[in-house]
Amino acid sequence: MTHPQTLALLSATALIATTISSAGAVVVNWGNTTSTNPPTAAQDWATPGNWQTNAGHTPPIAGDAAVINNGGVSLVQSDVGTILNLNIGNAAAGGGLYIANGGKLTLSDTGNSIRLINSGPTRLIVAAGGTLTTTGAIKVGDSATAALATYDSAGSVTAKSVVVANQGTANMTGGTLSLTQGYQSLVLGTSNVTSPTEGTFRQSSGATSSTGGSLDLLPGGTYEISGGSISESSSNL
Repeated sequence: MTHPQTLALLSATALIATTISSAGAVVVNWGNTTSTNPPTAAQDWATPGNWQTNAGHTPPIAGDAAVINNGGVSLVQSDVGTILNLNIGNAAAGGGLYIANGGKLTLSDTGNSIRLINSGPTRLIVAAGGTLTTTGAIKVGDSATAALATYDSAGSVTAKSVVVANQGTANMTGGTLSLTQGYQSLVLGTSNVTSPTEGTFRQSSGATSSTGGSLDLLPGGTYEISGGSISESSSNL
């Protein structure tokens, strides 16, 4: 369905939580502290020297849990393969990931495969021509109260679901967002009725779709569309 106006909260539904499954995974930390955004070639994800060597190998490979929390921004400008999951910003310095035209990142975690944690300024950008594919959820704004987590996309994104909470913001300016979870595929806000925190999704272009999923607006959740389209099997507003 296409929503021609801003949707405000009308009711609350239960949010089924997902967990990040890093147990047993090798954690690989981003080491380059350069915060230039858009990033330069010197910030390339594929450059081994941009990662800390504590993992014994760099850059991260299949089964690894990647962490960017030193204020640096990593650039994906080629197909960098598959990792388990990615945490961005779980320290005061924050961090960022920029997937450029021709860049591709795949994640295999079926829980929260990407977490933008509001401990510091945190940003995930998928530019036009960039590709992000995950079998899990993208969570924008996790376990904090500051409005520091931002997800911007004009590229091709496939995920089980997208959850925006804790004053996190998602901006879709083009491309596609394909959600594969058969329920609560786009969740905005929180199920904590006593202390609601905002989660905002703004769409000015592009196409959002889900396979049997729903758009759920929980306390504080807002969905705005000024262009493009959204197709969901149901909505809980």
